[in-house]
Amino acid sequence: MTRIVFTVLTASILFGQVTSPPPIAQPQQSLPPPRQSAPEVKPEDKCSIEGQVIDAITGEPLKKAELTLRGANMPGTPYGAVSDAGGKFVIGDIDPGEYRLSANRNGFVHQEYGAHGNGIPGRILALSASDKLTGLVFKMMPQAVITGHVLDEDGDPVARVRVEALQYRYMRGRKQLLPAGLASTDDLGEYRIFGLRAGKYLLRATYRSSMGLTTAVGRDSVNGNRSDSEEGYAPVYYPGATESSGAAPLNLVPGAEMRGADIRLMKTRTVRIRGRVIAPTGRGRQESMVVLMPREEGAVFQPGGRMMSSTDAQGRFEMHGITPGSYVLAAVWGNEGRYSGHQQIDVGASDIDDIQVNLIPPADLSAQVKVEGNAQVQLDQVHVALTPATPGAMGGSYATADVDGNLTFKNVAPGSYQPTVSVPPGLYVKSIRHGDTDAIESGIDVSQGAGGLLQITLSAAGAQVDGSVTTDKGEPSTGATVTLVPGGPRRMSSMFFKTANTDQSGRFSFKDVAPGEYKVYAWDQIDAGAAQDPDFVKPFDNNAKEVKLEEGARENLDLKLIQVPADAAQ
Repeated sequence: MTRIVFTVLTASILFGQVTSPPPIAQPQQSLPPPRQSAPEVKPEDKCSIEGQVIDAITGEPLKKAELTLRGANMPGTPYGAVSDAGGKFVIGDIDPGEYRLSANRNGFVHQEYGAHGNGIPGRILALSASDKLTGLVFKMMPQAVITGHVLDEDGDPVARVRVEALQYRYMRGRKQLLPAGLASTDDLGEYRIFGLRAGKYLLRATYRSSMGLTTAVGRDSVNGNRSDSEEGYAPVYYPGATESSGAAPLNLVPGAEMRGADIRLMKTRTVRIRGRVIAPTGRGRQESMVVLMPREEGAVFQPGGRMMSSTDAQGRFEMHGITPGSYVLAAVWGNEGRYSGHQQIDVGASDIDDIQVNLIPPADLSAQVKVEGNAQVQLDQVHVALTPATPGAMGGSYATADVDGNLTFKNVAPGSYQPTVSVPPGLYVKSIRHGDTDAIESGIDVSQGAGGLLQITLSAAGAQVDGSVTTDKGEPSTGATVTLVPGGPRRMSSMFFKTANTDQSGRFSFKDVAPGEYKVYAWDQIDAGAAQDPDFVKPFDNNAKEVKLEEGARENLDLKLIQVPADAAQ
């Protein structure tokens, strides 16, 4: 089975629908997890969890909190419960294993038990046969809210404006400005963004027409030609900046409702872009779809501000109402086997004519998975993803191997990709080669439509790293985040980073680790993906343990908890 993802064709991107943004995750987490079958559990070996849900600020018990217990390492039907009037809950008939507990309640942030940091999983609850875990206290954090109005240059309210609460988050080892919440203004120009965690936010307002596209005003109503007075509304950061560097951050505390965050839209002269989409034959390509996207980090998550057009019989297109900035102009043609092309453009104060976008045919990329040694492996549990090497670029694909380890990516859009492989327990990825190239280190280049064969080698001779984390007082640190950071060329591949959370005894374990050199860190708080940023981890290198792992090695480490300053964790 193969699925192709064309970012520019998703409805939420093309039409700017106001929906809750997806949680930020690392690329390898988008792969379906390997299937596992759980062994039969005797009734006397079943486990249970009892506890209480309270308001983290007031300490008062919370009624009607919905609790969900999910397996930490394998999919399966979750267990659930609802807290009573005293905040008490009981989850019973649980199979032994490792779990994460989450809670959801109106007016509070959805969170996992013991989580420290944005996007970081919560504490592992390790249950052995017949365990009865009692006295658990789940402290739920009240949500923060931002409200305000969006006004035009005359102080009048503007409806249907997209307002985003943005936070700096880590994605692929880089700190990027990504949406954490959003809303749309009503007929009074009012918006309300709720469900926010405590932290620093930037606000951005993007005007959209009823079709969800940034539009211009002032066009000649008689002949449709451009007039010198053509203007539009540029995206604005609170309180009135056109660039994020000029925005005023809003620092929210738990339970805060920040009112009066009013944003005034600013008129700016807009320009027109004219161009042509060219097929490989050299002729204009009719019925191509053309999309103009802001060229910024994390643009894939920011549908507001995109513009769309289609080509005529000669492959020509025209777009109006474009505000100054940096963009990617992309074109796609065809249903099955889409041709595509893109180029970067910088928009200033003048119209742009004669832009040409050349369509390149897609590529088929075959892959073959092999396992070293005599390990008995169900190869149809191996999943491979191709992630665009450039953040915000369109394209991407994943496929599942058959029982013989063969798979094919059909119609891959031209570009460069980083492969990520999800394997069953007991295996690690030893090598990935694309022709004569080490694809782990250099990625895969299909920019000219050339496919080829991807050779993936797995091994069952992985290493294991166990250990414990203690505080500066020598006490076990529960819920700490432990990261295994690879060295050398594999430092650039998210596939070789591993993250674990300590259990109630302060213990952690990494299995199926690829041989090599690593640094191991134990954090009290850290955002998801931060450990992949060399600039973030560098100040803490003296607190890490270095380990060199051979095939089949087993190491046991004693780590000290790293206290991360609050400003560094955000």
